[in-house]
Amino acid sequence: MILRIGTALGNCEQEEVLKSHLIRIAIEEDCELDIADYRKELSKLWSAFTDLDLVFLDYALLRGAADSLYAFFRQNPDCMTVAVGTPKEEICSFLELRPAGHMEDADSFGQIRRLSCRCMERLRTENQVLQIHTRQGEYAVSMRSILYCQSDLKYVQITAKSGTVYRKLWKLDELLSILPEYFMRIHQSYVVNVREADAFDRTSHELQMTDGSRLPVSRPYLQAVQALFGAKSAVSGADSEM
Repeated sequence: MILRIGTALGNCEQEEVLKSHLIRIAIEEDCELDIADYRKELSKLWSAFTDLDLVFLDYALLRGAADSLYAFFRQNPDCMTVAVGTPKEEICSFLELRPAGHMEDADSFGQIRRLSCRCMERLRTENQVLQIHTRQGEYAVSMRSILYCQSDLKYVQITAKSGTVYRKLWKLDELLSILPEYFMRIHQSYVVNVREADAFDRTSHELQMTDGSRLPVSRPYLQAVQALFGAKSAVSGADSEM
């Protein structure tokens, strides 16, 4: 497993101490480490956000980038963020959307280890693969790469973000029971990866996925889907007011 970490601290000495702690933790946990050092160049960090699993950001630098923070966090919900150099009560009110943690000092090995291990555990869970055995062969599909699953009573079709479709003799309920919590049933015949749900059409009761697919939402699942997109709309509204 590779843990991709970004750092942007104003103090060079703190940066070096943080990196030395991270290297020690990676060795102890038998984890490969890819550290991207951005110092005060937050614009470069933003452009690399989609490739990072965990970032340590100087709170003083974050205050100057407050206008753009929420948009980046919304676009990259899987990236855990740690603010360095501020009391807990202040950071909790500032980084409401994605507070993976906070540290008053970059030299807190115990905190760095706890936060890094928490991130590694999440990656281990989310990088699980779905073993699919068919007459055509055996496949290991990353669960994160699945867009949605469709049942025709006898078979289940699993559509991946790459466009690849896997077809297996399976029951949708059985498949749903082994998928992570970010999968949701929206219809008797459909289970979707909610992270890949782009929009909900309240008129046609269709869910639009990031690949452009439009999937039907049936009445028993309508309230749950509306609640999901109500929460997303609330976040977008908060961003627009900044």
